[in-house]
Amino acid sequence: MSPVSITYWGIPGYAIFWVLFALAVGLFLH
Repeated sequence: MSPVSITYWGIPGYAIFWVLFALAVGLFLH
């Protein structure tokens, strides 16, 4: 995902990163 699309959606990059990170950890623990 490019920084331009992140700015367009108005969602901080770190927010997306933590969401994906949480999903990855959840799947790993299961």
